Amino acid sequence: MGDTERSTLWLGIRAGAGVGKTRLTEEFLRHAQDQADQTVQIHRGYCESYLSAEPLQPFLQMLRGLDGLHEAPPELFAAQHSAPGQRADALLTLLLALARRRPQLVFIDDLQWADDASLRLLHRLRAGAERDGLPLMLLTASRPLPSTAT
Repeated sequence: MGDTERSTLWLGIRAGAGVGKTRLTEEFLRHAQDQADQTVQIHRGYCESYLSAEPLQPFLQMLRGLDGLHEAPPELFAAQHSAPGQRADALLTLLLALARRRPQLVFIDDLQWADDASLRLLHRLRAGAERDGLPLMLLTASRPLPSTAT
């Protein structure tokens, strides 16, 4: 994802437990960082299956990972101090602002456990980046949900 490439991509990996999704994604992220010569900013988040998981959990993990960001945009402060009802909009604004500066790679693991707010934000992020022609790659890993059909 070089500076001259202006595209939005979403790569979703779906496979059962124990087949190597984590190893594959870790290798991909390491390779992306190495090949990009530090030009790609990588964000990581994961979803938990616990009922106590906070709404927007993977994106809030990414937000906490941005603490101390050098030359932070004003959108970072706004997202960090946003009210819960405005948090999704603030996170969307922040990630799009970062993509205007340099290519972004957003990785969410265990997407099958994502809350509805996280899934909506993920789709809004893709749509916003596509609309604005921003360099963004979404990488998600998930397990197939068990069939409920009998």
